Amino acid sequence: MKKITLNSIRVQNIKTVFDIIASHENITRSEIAKLSNLSLMTVSNIIEHLDKLNIVLNDIKDQTSMVGRKAELISVNRDSRKFIIMDLTTFNFSFLVLNLDLTVHYSYNKWRYKKDKSYKENLTNFLSAVKEYIHGESLASTIAGIGVSVPGPYEAN
Repeated sequence: MKKITLNSIRVQNIKTVFDIIASHENITRSEIAKLSNLSLMTVSNIIEHLDKLNIVLNDIKDQTSMVGRKAELISVNRDSRKFIIMDLTTFNFSFLVLNLDLTVHYSYNKWRYKKDKSYKENLTNFLSAVKEYIHGESLASTIAGIGVSVPGPYEAN
């Protein structure tokens, strides 16, 4: 059984809050607290942490009441981070660039395998095309992760 630490609880709470924000277009801190069963103070601290990382956006909610503090609507800053997903499962390599909310930012599937080149040369050329795109779009500082799908063991019967 995995040991529960203060840090593991914090990480789980951050994940819970982020998942709630990501699944709602705009949501208030109090709504997040209700959905997550976390205190408003905990949610506010997590939102401040995510805001410092530029992962969430805050917008003032229109209110009809003139009393009290105006509620902020929290949403994912989808452009703050990107994920690169490369598909090497066929000879026509491709890659996707996903926003933080997992919507597609860019899809590249123009690559064609050159049969007169080795697999290694083709792979190197493809990775160079990915690198060119990343640097050409100035995405290097926004990449949160890279996923690679490769062919697994195959046994034909």
